[in-house]
Amino acid sequence: MSAIAESTDVVVEPRRGPRLGPKGLAAFTILIFAATLGIVAVAVLCFPEVIDEQLPVTILVDGYIAPEDVDASVKRYQEGTGEVLEPYLTVRNDSDQPLTSVYMRLNRNFIFHPDKPLPPGEEMKFYLSRFQEPDGSRFWPHRYSLSRVEVRGRLPSLKQAILVTTWEDLVNGNSGRTETEATGEGSPAANAGAGGEPAEPQERPMADASPS
Repeated sequence: MSAIAESTDVVVEPRRGPRLGPKGLAAFTILIFAATLGIVAVAVLCFPEVIDEQLPVTILVDGYIAPEDVDASVKRYQEGTGEVLEPYLTVRNDSDQPLTSVYMRLNRNFIFHPDKPLPPGEEMKFYLSRFQEPDGSRFWPHRYSLSRVEVRGRLPSLKQAILVTTWEDLVNGNSGRTETEATGEGSPAANAGAGGEPAEPQERPMADASPS
């Protein structure tokens, strides 16, 4: 007697994926458009347009202390007879508008960014011992002499302006320059090394006198 086997296989029909209706498609289009605008806005904030206009600030040197005097204070500190002197430069906003993202660069290599706005007419102190290179190397005020000072900041238009000066011009009371002027002949850029590489900061030979 023969038996007829019945098939137990189940055929599963493919499901249709979700489809966007008119409202969903409109919402998706708006989302993509908003995301694109967001990316553009972030790019503008992170990479502002640099204009050929001098940043309306003045660099004051009243708080500067010569490296040899700082070095002498380091030695007195190591002997337990005094404190380490903290030299600084002051930036004053000479405009009637607040400046944002103000930061200073020393000798092309060392940067300090306080990450706070500078209101009109007010001053901001930049302590030299807080400046660092991208690799974390610090600017030691008792070892390094200043040769070039650069201040960057954003105007209310969110565009970035720059003031560049040599230390000699700064102590003599001469005005700074724009980025374009600074890269011309006879500018602070002439201090760059061969091949256009930034010159190394001038280091004064000192004994073991690195403050902790």
